[in-house]
Amino acid sequence: MLKLCLKDYLAARWWWLLALVAYALYATFPLMQNLAFMIAGAALIMGCLGVTVFIEDFFKTEAYFSSLPLRRSTIVQARYLLAGLLTLGGGIIVFAYGGLVNSMTWLRAVKINLGAIMTFEGVMGYVLALAFLVGFYFPFYFRFGLARGSLGFAIALLGLGLALAAVLALLNENPFKSADFLKDPGIGIVWAIGQVKDGLSPPLFIATAFVLTVGICWVSLRLSIRFYEKRDL
Repeated sequence: MLKLCLKDYLAARWWWLLALVAYALYATFPLMQNLAFMIAGAALIMGCLGVTVFIEDFFKTEAYFSSLPLRRSTIVQARYLLAGLLTLGGGIIVFAYGGLVNSMTWLRAVKINLGAIMTFEGVMGYVLALAFLVGFYFPFYFRFGLARGSLGFAIALLGLGLALAAVLALLNENPFKSADFLKDPGIGIVWAIGQVKDGLSPPLFIATAFVLTVGICWVSLRLSIRFYEKRDL
């Protein structure tokens, strides 16, 4: 599996570097800074994954690798391993860059303050968000291919977002309606994670987050393997 990950790295490394440069330029956009930083961090990882599968689709290497003495389940597992490595490496870059930006006090003049997400809650939010996005995307990709899979993922993600917004709108005491949340939604998201952590206690919160992350990845992996083994290339 590591050899397959190395193959993806060699094929996409310059595009990954371009994505990293774009991230460095846009991650500190002052409008709703914490939310923009969160979105940029997730976009960096998903963008690198997207470039990888696009290159594979463009050069039609899927059929070639499937013709080798290599099980399809191994190909799928390697792609999940790559996503995990990108999440780990990307997390180091995201939070190191965020800490650097947050330490530059002169940037406060343009209202860039990333202190809220340079916290334990911010790290846990990053891990859970990436686990969900990757775990949600890959079954679509391995079932329908790049174009149809990406479109289905986008539609399903939009539907989930609208459903969540509708549920929150029905809540009588919705903290996401507060002025602070509307001013910088990123702070509100970190605050909500902190509320869950305090309610469960930190050890139980970590255990729950770990089980949830592993559960999402395991279910997603099983679905992806099943879909890919039945798909005609």
